[in-house]
Amino acid sequence: MGFIRGSILSFIAILLFFSLLVGNVLLTLNMSLSNQGLKESVSSNYGEIIKSLGGDQQTINEAVKERTGEINTYCENNTNFVFSHSGYTIDIPCSVALQGGDVIIKEGINDVIDGIYYSNYSCDSVLRCVLEKQGDPLFLFSQQANDYWRSNMYYSIAISLFLILVMFFLVENKENLLVISGALAILSSLPFAMMGRIFSLFDYSYLKIIPILLSKSYIVFLIVFSIGVVLLLLGIAFKFFNIGEFFVEKFGGGKGKSKKK
Repeated sequence: MGFIRGSILSFIAILLFFSLLVGNVLLTLNMSLSNQGLKESVSSNYGEIIKSLGGDQQTINEAVKERTGEINTYCENNTNFVFSHSGYTIDIPCSVALQGGDVIIKEGINDVIDGIYYSNYSCDSVLRCVLEKQGDPLFLFSQQANDYWRSNMYYSIAISLFLILVMFFLVENKENLLVISGALAILSSLPFAMMGRIFSLFDYSYLKIIPILLSKSYIVFLIVFSIGVVLLLLGIAFKFFNIGEFFVEKFGGGKGKSKKK
């Protein structure tokens, strides 16, 4: 019976590891592809990214430089300067536009990102979009895609919690559950420590979007690694410092002993 229980426990632990790993991927995508996350990661190399995705070869920088004189004249009698770039409408308040240079560029990039992020795609799932819109990868940066990652992340969390519950009934020493869960969380976080930097080293055009997809991978590593360390330390404390017995004695253990006497 012990061998069977141990085998099942090992199998469940493997499933939990992969469930945590998938959850980490989905959390990374959800954080990286939020509207704010995109603006933080795209601003620095917007032109290269748009070109690598097959977009307009003219960068925001070039578009703004061409319109500098136009902006100054237009804003004398108007409150907003509106123009089109790469198929997206850019609406810049004149109070911002008159500051010129980098301020206009940043505002323009944010407007383009908003246009991409809030676009509606006819496909009803990311998988279908991958199959149907292979030439238009911008849907990966949409709110629709981000909602998909988030909803599946919740499923992954639910599966992980269910597997932990199953393990609770399988482990003989309950404090081992914290040790196992913590160790698996730490292991599942390790690939995310350097993931974004590794992919940023590749110069292939179609790989330039991957650092954006994984821009928050290090933050996910820190979050999951920290949770794993806390669980592991709690498990060790319960196991070797008899904290479990302390709570049993504190909240009812003494009554049990007195009855035995």
